[in-house]
Amino acid sequence: PSDTLRAVYNVVFSFTGTAGGDYEKVSAGHYRYAGPGKGRYMPVRFLPFAERHAFANVAVNGSLTGDLSVAGEYAASSFDRNTFSALDDADNDDGAYDVALRYAKPGFSLGGVSVASLGLKVRQRRTGEHFNPPERFNEVEFDRNWNTGGKRAGSDLLRDAELNLSPVEGITLEGYTGNLKRGGEFSSERYSSTLRAGQDLRYSIEFLRSDDDASSLSGERLRQEGSGRVVLGRFAPRLVYRSERLTDRQASAGDIRPTSYAFGELTPGVSVDSILDITFSADFGYRRDDSVRDGKLTRAVESFFQTYGWKYDGGGWVNSILDLLLQKRQFDPGYAQRRTENTVLVRSLTRLFPWDRAVQADLYYEVSPEQSSRLERLFMQVPRGTGNYRYAGDLNGNASVDEPDFRPTRYDGDYMLVTVPTDNLVPVLNLKSSARFRFDLSRLFTPGGREGGRFLSPLSGETYVRIEEKSADQAKRNIYLLKLRTFRDPATTLQGSVLFLQEVNLFEYDPGFSVKFRFQQKRGFTRLATGDEAVFSRERGVRVRWSLGDDLSNQAEFRHQTDEVSAAAG
Repeated sequence: PSDTLRAVYNVVFSFTGTAGGDYEKVSAGHYRYAGPGKGRYMPVRFLPFAERHAFANVAVNGSLTGDLSVAGEYAASSFDRNTFSALDDADNDDGAYDVALRYAKPGFSLGGVSVASLGLKVRQRRTGEHFNPPERFNEVEFDRNWNTGGKRAGSDLLRDAELNLSPVEGITLEGYTGNLKRGGEFSSERYSSTLRAGQDLRYSIEFLRSDDDASSLSGERLRQEGSGRVVLGRFAPRLVYRSERLTDRQASAGDIRPTSYAFGELTPGVSVDSILDITFSADFGYRRDDSVRDGKLTRAVESFFQTYGWKYDGGGWVNSILDLLLQKRQFDPGYAQRRTENTVLVRSLTRLFPWDRAVQADLYYEVSPEQSSRLERLFMQVPRGTGNYRYAGDLNGNASVDEPDFRPTRYDGDYMLVTVPTDNLVPVLNLKSSARFRFDLSRLFTPGGREGGRFLSPLSGETYVRIEEKSADQAKRNIYLLKLRTFRDPATTLQGSVLFLQEVNLFEYDPGFSVKFRFQQKRGFTRLATGDEAVFSRERGVRVRWSLGDDLSNQAEFRHQTDEVSAAAG
């Protein structure tokens, strides 16, 4: 209606999933018609059903012999998704069971050969189609490990066996075989083996085959992973290898489906242990990712990366850590919409505390690439009297409830202003850096002593600077090199701030008399969906404390504070 103050109906939009609605969200309270099935929102309100959920579980464990044990578990659930309806109540109840037999034999002789240990486990688990436990009972990667595609139709019957053999101390061989049947149309078989030699050598291989008769799909996956390390004095070269190839095919046509993929990664490296109190590590890696194009797996992207780690801990007064990642991703020309990407991730932390901590310094610097969302200001309705804004009507005459229509109020507000992220993500560099310096001259000069600088002993203080910036600046060197003149730029900055703090103390630790001088200033900028917001605050103050004996003390404080917020409508 034209008079939004007296409106009696509020249109509510609900998220319906990708390509499940007719509208797209522009900002809070603002939706644009995109066409049938081309959006993610609909002007509907989803009503929750009244549900009833009951669950019971019992487990039994026992030892048949000293080396043989058995474990069993049974669970039953009853889940009525809509207690107001009697339809489909026949599938509310179901159950599940899990039975396992374990054999563990330490230190024995087999055919005249000494064996350090042997372990064997066989298991059968059945899960009813309508079984609904109160929490997840499968591992997070269950559907991926068995290539089920997330389909849930029919009960699960899982049979598997595990072997753990240690022929000698330090060498372990692990084997696994399993079969999963879901309903009468899906089955999957998985085999894996792992060899370990101490902590320095490991290799594992896994093969999986799945068949889905309902969709005429079949899949095969081969996964390998290995790592090795050799210690040569202070040097420890190492090698890590990982590869995986999943091929999903349509049984009728034999074509490779888009869900197929492959990758391989090789990473040699070396670490150097404590030379002149310095520990160093370096890794150089290559990775290739393949995707389906023109009905076959072809190269999609090649990645070259380097990681360096440096740590210094010496002298008892200095610590320093530096981590550096350099990565270059080259996309195949067939992916015209992607270009070569260069990534640099840096993290550094240095701490200094010389002269019996008379001076302390902390230097922190971190830059990381990430995906960030633009922020928007949202007015949330709250009980009257608990908010600090009220809706004054369609003051700007655009027939939409937006930010200019709200006015601040002191006592009768029924709206509160919050800042929430939008759905649109953009690549940005996230910079976090700070420097803190603290001095305490009483640790250098004894009060009342004969040193020339003894009159400086009452002085102590702290200087702190913090710079944060989330920027989409294409000239990345501006962020890495801390070119402050490019920070808080409305054209590139999503969020940024600079904070400066200076404190100076006289007789800081004297309970009888002390004085503190404080200066703090902050400048900030935030790009919102409704417009940009700039913040400036400054605080200047003096605090005096004194005590006249144990029974009388006093504190006087003077503070002058300035707060400014400027925002322009977007």
